[in-house]
Amino acid sequence: MKTCFVVQGFGKKTDYTDGRILDMDASYEVIKEAVEAAELECVRADEILHSGTIDVPMYERLLNADLVIADLSTYNVNAAFELGVRYGLRPYTTIVLAEEQFKNPFDMGHIVSRRYQHMGEEVGFRDAKRLIAELKTAIKAIMNNPVTDSPVYTYIPHLHCPMIQNPSQDSTCPVPTEVTEITGEENPSAKVLLDSAIEKINASDFCAACVLLEEVKKFRPNDSFVIQQLALATYKSKQPTELEALQKAQGILKELSPETTNNPETLGLWGSIHKRLWGLRQ
Repeated sequence: MKTCFVVQGFGKKTDYTDGRILDMDASYEVIKEAVEAAELECVRADEILHSGTIDVPMYERLLNADLVIADLSTYNVNAAFELGVRYGLRPYTTIVLAEEQFKNPFDMGHIVSRRYQHMGEEVGFRDAKRLIAELKTAIKAIMNNPVTDSPVYTYIPHLHCPMIQNPSQDSTCPVPTEVTEITGEENPSAKVLLDSAIEKINASDFCAACVLLEEVKKFRPNDSFVIQQLALATYKSKQPTELEALQKAQGILKELSPETTNNPETLGLWGSIHKRLWGLRQ
């Protein structure tokens, strides 16, 4: 089966241009349904089982995937970077998506990007059906008759795309026994771990959520949503003491530069942590 690698953030992300929160997992569900309807295997980075960092399998898939779909919604810098890598590696079979309020940067003005609409945090039902049908048709057409869509190969037409002799296979990522016991899976993907962590947070089992989120962070060390949820679960766990938990959560959140960020979720957590620390010290 041919493969499609989806480039996008996961979880809820803030569009810093207007403050809207978009659920990228909801977007991915729509994309995945379209890809599978076109008879391709669909995977996102958080679903890849691997050892070490995600970088090796990510770059391999950007090179080797038969199709890459890059969703730039919320002006995700990582997604834009990975799209650029794909454009440099492959001359064709790349699709760009974005939520309808996304404004193309100048250098992307000539690149076709397909749009969809979020109604609140999620994709509207009618628009989801429309996008699934549109993507399915586009994927089949592109796979049957690839044409150059990379600006790199368009403007440097004699460039030859790179190839590797023996691309390494994704290896299973060993996880702690405690994680296996919580999720019920021996080698859960980052998505399974994150979904389980959110369930534990909603059930107020913050200690278990911390264990799972620490594991997710190995997959996505710079993902703001994962860091935010880890900080939240840490300070609410009150372990080993409430003060130590708050101080640890404060350290976790510093990775997101709370002193200068305009991310409302980060700022809200930063304020809550400081408010509780102030209360304990009175």
